[in-house]
Amino acid sequence: MNVQLSVIVPVYNMEKYLQRCLDSLLNQNISDYEIILVDDGSKDKSLEICDEYANKYPFVHVIHKENQGLGFARNSGLDVAKGKYVSFVDSDDTVSPKHFCELLKVAEEHNADACLGGGTDVFETQKLTGRHMYAGRVFNEQEIMRILLPSMLGYNERGRNYSGMSACVGVFSREVIEKNNIRFRSEREYISEDAIFDIEFMSSSNIVAISESSGYNYYHNAGSLTTSYRPDRFEQIKKLWFYEQQLVAEKENYTNLCRRIDSMFLANFRVTVMQEVDHGGFKFISLNKVIKSMIRDESVQKVIQRYDFSKMPKKQKLFCQAIYKKNTLLVYLMALLQNWKKRKELFH
Repeated sequence: MNVQLSVIVPVYNMEKYLQRCLDSLLNQNISDYEIILVDDGSKDKSLEICDEYANKYPFVHVIHKENQGLGFARNSGLDVAKGKYVSFVDSDDTVSPKHFCELLKVAEEHNADACLGGGTDVFETQKLTGRHMYAGRVFNEQEIMRILLPSMLGYNERGRNYSGMSACVGVFSREVIEKNNIRFRSEREYISEDAIFDIEFMSSSNIVAISESSGYNYYHNAGSLTTSYRPDRFEQIKKLWFYEQQLVAEKENYTNLCRRIDSMFLANFRVTVMQEVDHGGFKFISLNKVIKSMIRDESVQKVIQRYDFSKMPKKQKLFCQAIYKKNTLLVYLMALLQNWKKRKELFH
């Protein structure tokens, strides 16, 4: 049987959510696909669940390996994948029944190297569904670099036009991946391995189509990788910022790409400060040293000194001004307020 799609699912200690994920993958209205479960050294019952599904379904395969993280687990899946296209699903998320069918249909219709879609954020009390901002469009090689990739890397000068950088919302040509030796970096080294993958894949693509669908469901679970406190986060966002600049250094659209990378660095910096404040609570005296050191960091000041934030929305503009003026108290208070509003909006 020709395999049209390989779905790669990294698994690490996800016994609470894994069956929900796998059942959604089995409930697809396509037949020519395989599911590759990469057990990344799980210590709970995830290992047994993976084996159970593999024994029951011939198109479900399991790789057992020592723990190295999400990025390297995806690479292990890529090493054995047979599909024309590959897709990535996190083991605590789900996909709608028509998710892959819709993406593959658009990809085949336009002979595209990739097809991207939107997604649905699932919180404890609500769901927020959003189409991709370029839904229905097809990009050629020049448009990918001039329009699509910049939108994936960061915001424009008005704090808008950001389409996101998740590798989970699309299907990607395995031929392009293998021909250009594209692999994921470790999320333990960089805060966003997806951003690096996007730069390398999109820079190697000729056609990318965007679907109208929003079939990927992101579950925002307490303590997940994207929401939990990370003491090394600041060093990671700096490392990502520096590496991304290296990747786009010789691209034709370098100036715009670099500016988008700067904008995402500032957005990541804001989230980092918010997490530091949330973790430290009202202990301003101890937090003052941490935030002050971050604001005065060479990389932060290099970006804020060259970044034109004059057209940004008021809140983002005020935050950037506070960083520019090295106003630690204002940065702290804004982060505190934002954390409070975030909890109120999502969980009440």
